[in-house]
Amino acid sequence: MASSSASYSFTANANRSLMANFTAVPCTDSISTGSSPAAGGSTSGGGTVNCGSTVTVTASANSGYNFANWTENGSVVSSSASYTFTANANRSLVANFNSSVPANPGVFKWASQIGGAGYSDGAIPADSAVDHRINPATQQPYGDVVVVGYFEGTVKNVNTGGNSTTSSGPYDVYLAKYSASGSLSWFKKIGGVGSDLGSSVAIDSTGDILVVGTCSVDVNFGNGNTTSQSLNDGFLAKYSPDGQTLRWVQRFTPITQANHAVYIDRVAVDSSDNIFITGFTDNSVNLGGANLSGGFLAKFSSLGQHSYSISTGRGRSLDLDGLGNVVISGTLAGTVDFGTGGRAQPRTSIGPQSLFIARYDASLNYLSVFVHGSPASDSTHPGYIRDTMIAVDPQNNDIVASGWGAGGNIELGGATIDASFPIMFLVRYSQTGTLLAVKTWVGSTLTSSSSGTSIAIDQSGNIFFVGYFQGLVDFDGDGYKESSGGKDSFVAKMTSSLGLLWYKRIQTVQQDQAFSVSLDDNGGPIMCSQLGGTGDFGGGLLTSGLSNQDTVVVKYGP
Repeated sequence: MASSSASYSFTANANRSLMANFTAVPCTDSISTGSSPAAGGSTSGGGTVNCGSTVTVTASANSGYNFANWTENGSVVSSSASYTFTANANRSLVANFNSSVPANPGVFKWASQIGGAGYSDGAIPADSAVDHRINPATQQPYGDVVVVGYFEGTVKNVNTGGNSTTSSGPYDVYLAKYSASGSLSWFKKIGGVGSDLGSSVAIDSTGDILVVGTCSVDVNFGNGNTTSQSLNDGFLAKYSPDGQTLRWVQRFTPITQANHAVYIDRVAVDSSDNIFITGFTDNSVNLGGANLSGGFLAKFSSLGQHSYSISTGRGRSLDLDGLGNVVISGTLAGTVDFGTGGRAQPRTSIGPQSLFIARYDASLNYLSVFVHGSPASDSTHPGYIRDTMIAVDPQNNDIVASGWGAGGNIELGGATIDASFPIMFLVRYSQTGTLLAVKTWVGSTLTSSSSGTSIAIDQSGNIFFVGYFQGLVDFDGDGYKESSGGKDSFVAKMTSSLGLLWYKRIQTVQQDQAFSVSLDDNGGPIMCSQLGGTGDFGGGLLTSGLSNQDTVVVKYGP
């Protein structure tokens, strides 16, 4: 080497042959990423990269936000959350996010009230369904809401007055239909001299209405009295869309009639108008096939003809997935065989009481079941789980479940949860039972309690969740709030990953308890609640009769 200087000076005193040597300088580009707004999400990828290399940057939205696009110097360069390009210059990229929460979330739309004046006059809702059929005259969804429940004494439409209806016995079933704008279209009584309770309702593709529940002694379903031979029969009835015509009715009586009962808890209808019911008997019952005991699941044709029926766990909740499978959930105590066709699938509760979620195909053949309760290793402080309700996500067949636990430690498929104080939970599972997400709310004292009673999931995977709480509960992370009376109801909207988008708490001076939620075609929740005393659902104060048992149907925006 003659010199390491790029400028080399010397005295010429001989012939010379000089070679200038060069070292390649690495070519790199700087790729920076950021989020707008900063709370909207996070980014990954980029940094210092080699010129000409392939680069992928990825944007991930936080709870309450959706990814919008990638921009550079204000210009959109990609609408994909994962953006791949070739590095040929320094770049500064921004991932943009939009809030997934409406500007005015959960805005009050309307409320309708059914009740009576006296101490023995009241109506309690149990379930609701929305008519999603398209009206051929308007080419818009009908949007009517059908509610089932039970009532006592004399009740009427509190909003407009009008005709009153009086129960024939201690309690009668009621069916009520509301227009999409909240006006009461009709109110129907089903009952006799005994106690008759409606528990669930569904609407088929023709607009006909399916209703289930329990009934006793003589009951008029619309075709004259039919007689029960048991303490309580289960029933399944089908009515025309206007509620005036009884298509058919099935009554299910315990095999040993005296002092026994059959309870039908839930009904669902598939796209072919096949009907599924789930329930329980403290004896044995024949639904059209073999005699069954304990919990049961059954399928009927649109004409009420028996297709299949099996013994299983007591399903307090029932839904259908996108593959045509039937999913049921409930509380398990002791051991139950969930198997079918001679294929035994016994499961035993883990602790005093556990939740179970079971899947069957459209012919009620066993597919799977999973059980969660107290940790298997915990014999000194076992907790219990009750009142499990489910809904199936229409996008991916995931199962969202709610319930409550107390008494000690519980597990929901992941880490152990301390439920020494009563705890409410919302949990998402894959269809095979893998835990995907869990959210819990714990009361501050042993007397605090809360429970989810119904779940609905929209086409984007957002979850609507209703229920009640009593005492001190921190629902939104903003500190413990105390119920105004005995119980306060709530309605909440959650992301698919169980992040809270918004919630509303209904405060009453006596007792308010939400029992069901269904969704209109715009994704707005329709909540059915019991009103006791005076409370504001968003449209001003409503006051119940002296029984503190009025039905309020209230609709909110998404």
